[in-house]
Amino acid sequence: MAQREDRQVFKKDSEEIKRRRAALVEIVETEDVEKQERFVPLLRSKGFEVSPSTVSRDLKVLAIDMDPKTGCYAVSDLTMILQWKDRLQGFLRNDLVELADDVRLLAVKTTPGMARSTAVALERSYPKEVLGSISGDDLAIIVTRDEMGHTEVMEQLAVIQKRKKAGQKQT
Repeated sequence: MAQREDRQVFKKDSEEIKRRRAALVEIVETEDVEKQERFVPLLRSKGFEVSPSTVSRDLKVLAIDMDPKTGCYAVSDLTMILQWKDRLQGFLRNDLVELADDVRLLAVKTTPGMARSTAVALERSYPKEVLGSISGDDLAIIVTRDEMGHTEVMEQLAVIQKRKKAGQKQT
């Protein structure tokens, strides 16, 4: 029981740290802060009880540093990457349906305006083999789940293409 309570406290603490660090990034993006000491009252005004050492540690973790051009603290590219990774985790936690890592791509060229219809037909005709598709006006990229699915769909498309060529030769 004590372990579960410890995990809940840790989770609460880590959420608090995320909120505090997000507030710190917001301050850096909206205020011209020239001295690190100024962060303590700014964070306290947002409801975070912090010490100068906590601010220093957060700045280091977030890769927020003094911009030599402006003389103020600035958000680095690394900080933006960390923020996007945090958002990505939220998206994936809430919206991830399937993850496939052994996929193959098929490029299917069609007459103008027919790529999307063709892609949907392939997805619906081969639901076990086809993960999804991306299409434009006359090109569909078909994503197959694995090598076997790729081979199956490719073979069927090759049969259709062969029939089409044979039909064109007869006319």
